[in-house]
Amino acid sequence: MTKGKEYRRQMKVRLGLDPEKRVVLAMGGGEGVGSLSKITEKLHLEMKAKGVDATILVVCGRNANLREELNSKDWQSVPMPREKVKNLLGKLGKKKDSPQLESDPKLGNVDVVGLGFVNNMAEYMVAADVLVSKAGPGTIAEAASLGLPVMITSFLPGQEAGNVDIVLDGEFGAFCKKPPKIAQIVTSWLQDDAKLDELSRNSAKVGNPHAASNIALDIGRITLETMDNNYRKCT
Repeated sequence: MTKGKEYRRQMKVRLGLDPEKRVVLAMGGGEGVGSLSKITEKLHLEMKAKGVDATILVVCGRNANLREELNSKDWQSVPMPREKVKNLLGKLGKKKDSPQLESDPKLGNVDVVGLGFVNNMAEYMVAADVLVSKAGPGTIAEAASLGLPVMITSFLPGQEAGNVDIVLDGEFGAFCKKPPKIAQIVTSWLQDDAKLDELSRNSAKVGNPHAASNIALDIGRITLETMDNNYRKCT
């Protein structure tokens, strides 16, 4: 577990990310579909209000409009919901009109980075502390092979429903469709090192990092056996 955390830290540095911050990797497939914009906004607000320093990496795929929206947005000016402001002020012991609220060190320092179509997804997954994604089979398998906790936000009926069960039964994540609740759950994970470690261990138990190479070896073995049998029949 310690070596894995150090490798994650090194990968954050390699990708130009702040190694002292948590990293949430949000994605919705190659087309950048789903409620990524709303989920990102709620994640930003929740982590900021709860004092979590983090970078939200949003893989927009070929959705250039979404990427532009995320990267051009002034995230510091996004107002927090009235209830969150009220609760935060109460914890900080400040008055409602306090001018120091936005710069208070107890607020989370949260960055949002919109990415296009990336070819080094494995590196971003290594750098991430939590994955927020639709239930794509390849995505879930790759996350599990890296011991990455997963928050599933949607799935295609029938085709991807079983992938949700894999995450829930394996106890390495959760499933939720509502952006505010998604943000609350993910933020609670990031605030709890023991919970993150538990989710990561469970994820690694389900993962099979050598699956692709094993499949290739099996195909090669079966092919050679078939060729040998055919040769014997012809001689």
